[in-house]
Amino acid sequence: MNKIPNKSKQIEFKYLDDETFILSFDKGRFYKLDKVGTDIWKLVDGKRDINEITEILYKKYDVKKTYLKKNVMEFLKRARKFSILTFKDKV
Repeated sequence: MNKIPNKSKQIEFKYLDDETFILSFDKGRFYKLDKVGTDIWKLVDGKRDINEITEILYKKYDVKKTYLKKNVMEFLKRARKFSILTFKDKV
């Protein structure tokens, strides 16, 4: 994947222990991420592409890479749908 995810400018977020709490001003909604979602969220910096994020997580979690990539993709697609993430093409 050559897409680079980035956090939306229309949100505020806070970390609390292993969770992340996100307020979307655009949608007027509140979201809570679990530990895995938080680990993904922390890697979204507008510089790393999806493959780089998956590789970093693969070193942390003892799971099959295909399973991990599928879950990362699902998370990112859902976050985009909720307008808490945006994507740009990797140059």
